[in-house]
Amino acid sequence: MPSFTLTRRVEAAIEVMEVTAFEPGRSYTVGCRSCGCEYESTWRFEPDGDATRVEFEMGYRPVTVLAKLMSPLGRLMAPTMKKCFEKDFQALQAVAESGGMQEAAQDTALA
Repeated sequence: MPSFTLTRRVEAAIEVMEVTAFEPGRSYTVGCRSCGCEYESTWRFEPDGDATRVEFEMGYRPVTVLAKLMSPLGRLMAPTMKKCFEKDFQALQAVAESGGMQEAAQDTALA
């Protein structure tokens, strides 16, 4: 499989995500190691009538001693993370329904 990376800017940090699995038209999985943890996110796409159902799953595994000690605090962030992901999904839906995916892809590439 060819190697791809996705870069996501998170305030002051930049995370480089490696594509670890890819099923054209169905799903992709990306992962990275950051702040003492290994992260993995999977996006799944399924036809749903005239629309597309999008599912997102994210997980992490602490690998350093400090990350393992701090991981119980991660559960406290779950509600905030959920709100962030919901906002991302609403933005994705708005762009997809407006037909502006090409412009969004170009804007993201320039960011």
